[in-house]
Amino acid sequence: MNKILKVKSQIYSHSHDIENGDTIEMSKVFARNLLFNKQVMATDGTEIGTLSNVIVEIKGGNIIDLMITPNPNFDASRYRKADSYILMPFDSVSAIKDYIIVDKMKAKV
Repeated sequence: MNKILKVKSQIYSHSHDIENGDTIEMSKVFARNLLFNKQVMATDGTEIGTLSNVIVEIKGGNIIDLMITPNPNFDASRYRKADSYILMPFDSVSAIKDYIIVDKMKAKV
């Protein structure tokens, strides 16, 4: 079974560097201003919230879920949650530009 790692401002792609406690030399580091605090919007134009964190599979380095701080007026009742965050599967992302665009139907439980 693969371990999952939540990271705040970086995505680590070399799991052995993290697990061994070595100095981390990564092939991919996403800068904080590239993704984090970016607005998340549904394909229908609904503003869902703001990206706060990501959940990454350590072994493969794949992004599993987006952790989104929901907008106060967004009904998050049909989505997976962790604390006060909505968990959106990365597979539901259709585009990342000015906004992160997700398909709400793919993300519902």
